[in-house]
Amino acid sequence: MRNRTGGEQVPIRKVVVVGGGTAGWMCANVLLARSRFDVVLIESPRVSKVGVGEALTPFFFAFLNTVGYDPVAFIKAVRGSVKLAVRFENWLGNGDVYYHPFQDGGDYIGKPEFRVSPGYNRLVSYALAKNVPLHNLATSYSLLCEYGKVPWPRNFQKDEAQYHGYGSYAYHMDTHAFSETFRARALKNGVDHVQGHVVSVNKAADSGRIRSVSLEDGRKVEGDFFVDCSGFRRLLISTMSPEWTSYSPWLPVNRAIAFSIPYSETRDRRSSAIPPYTLARALRGGWLWKIPLRERFGAGYVFADDFISEDDARRELEAINPEWSRQPSHTIRFEAGALRNTWIGNCVAVGLSSGFIEPLESTSIQIALTQILGVVDVLRNPFSYNPRVLDAYNRAIEAETEDIRDFIILHYATPRGDTPFWEHIRNNYRGLDYPESLRDKIETAWHRTCGHNRVQSEQIRGRVFGELSHLYVMQALGLLNPETARADFLQEFDSVERALATVGRPVRRLQTHLLQFRRECLSHREFLDML
Repeated sequence: MRNRTGGEQVPIRKVVVVGGGTAGWMCANVLLARSRFDVVLIESPRVSKVGVGEALTPFFFAFLNTVGYDPVAFIKAVRGSVKLAVRFENWLGNGDVYYHPFQDGGDYIGKPEFRVSPGYNRLVSYALAKNVPLHNLATSYSLLCEYGKVPWPRNFQKDEAQYHGYGSYAYHMDTHAFSETFRARALKNGVDHVQGHVVSVNKAADSGRIRSVSLEDGRKVEGDFFVDCSGFRRLLISTMSPEWTSYSPWLPVNRAIAFSIPYSETRDRRSSAIPPYTLARALRGGWLWKIPLRERFGAGYVFADDFISEDDARRELEAINPEWSRQPSHTIRFEAGALRNTWIGNCVAVGLSSGFIEPLESTSIQIALTQILGVVDVLRNPFSYNPRVLDAYNRAIEAETEDIRDFIILHYATPRGDTPFWEHIRNNYRGLDYPESLRDKIETAWHRTCGHNRVQSEQIRGRVFGELSHLYVMQALGLLNPETARADFLQEFDSVERALATVGRPVRRLQTHLLQFRRECLSHREFLDML
């Protein structure tokens, strides 16, 4: 049957999810919570379950809210911790440190003594003119990270109102524990859990849509709509002739050695130091992540095998800490890129099956959740396979993915060139050999004299990561021109000196407030122990 807009009307009663990892169980739980479809999830017994550490973004609360899962129960179940920021070390090659924090609830930058217009903010101009990290002024989270604290007061009570804390934050979690938790929840809520290994995909000859998948033991699982959560294998979407867009010219890392680091019985235990941030430390051939969980760190070396071999990468890890080489590890292979169309016919790719940018800033689960919620918002029974409907979804996902891609590439806009890998990165930086959308942001940020210019402020702001996120990274990498900040001040004050003196007074009051707030907060370990 066709409707009046030209799309074929097809009954949708059964949705089949292929893949039982993080994306698969997220998808099953959202479908059960937000639709009346019969939901089948096929999980292969051949795919090993690896309990690595995973960092999230604040958008993840959309998932917890959708499925009705208590955040206190969640952080316990996934053996997780609080994430306030990403801490970057040595990305300029000189021992430099900066933070990309989430925003707390203070909205300091929006206070009337600082905010003049959408394109001119005195606090931003002050930080640039004085060479003070903006992330130390616009939020309390960088200061809390330095002291291992979280934004809950010492009189914190574990009730719903107080738990949500002070501002925007996220979690670190054990992915194996996540899958186990939400597998159990989905089973309780009625998912049809099929254990089996998919060996073929069966499509209708006339429409090209998937009708069923065949399992290794001879069973067939039929469905009306299929969600590919099979990760890099892309078992379903690969049969639909998708177009691949590679990001490797700008993001050359393509391997990761993942391992765990147990907390020692000495320093980490006695000092109660569980960092409330994800660490991203630049190494010779890429960068190291360290994600704190309740009882260990999840860690990994992300590198480009065009510039460093896996053996040399392992030797570099051993040179940093010989204990790391004794930990069990596994290697993950990937290419930075994404499918241009993630929804083709009656199949949508969600999570790693749709693409992967790279681990920096921990955006893969955010993209997967955006995809899942987008599908549920559109899919109905009956469903109209109107090309405009699918194209609108695909363009929205593509735009968000490319926006995140640009923000990740921005972190590599560094003049560091001390190894073959970083020399390659520097060559891109020198020629601004980036996507046009990112070049626009970088050049606008350097030349903007924010002076009351709404258009330029909007140009720097991303869809997913806001203007402050971009400014934190740009300032740390030397991509912002202090002279433009001085020019901003001269639009309002007689001299830069008078501007700095005038704006400096509320800045000092703000710094005093931030220090007092830090003293009132619980340590990360104290907070987790209270839960």
